[in-house]
Amino acid sequence: MTIKKVDDLTIDELNQAVAFANGLINSEMFWLDNDNQVILQLKDYTPCTDQAQAYEIIEREKISLNKFISQDEWNADIFCFHVSTGETPLIAAMRCYVKSKLGYKIDL
Repeated sequence: MTIKKVDDLTIDELNQAVAFANGLINSEMFWLDNDNQVILQLKDYTPCTDQAQAYEIIEREKISLNKFISQDEWNADIFCFHVSTGETPLIAAMRCYVKSKLGYKIDL
């Protein structure tokens, strides 16, 4: 296992961390339903680029997104906690979500 800062995760690693934080995968990296039946493999879960997958989390967790004119990156937070940035609003939001559920550093 390697400990890595959430802000340093690759997009694939961040998608994996989101799935884990959301309770969707097990250690074999499959997306599971409530009966632990495999629905699809992790490669099909991409909330960092899929607006529909991300929006469910953004709305449920009440993640705020904004971009200031003077900045190149998006900002995300949950009531001013777990502040995160990203090149896109989805990446910023998913970093914020993972930090809120798993912490600012995670084991890969």
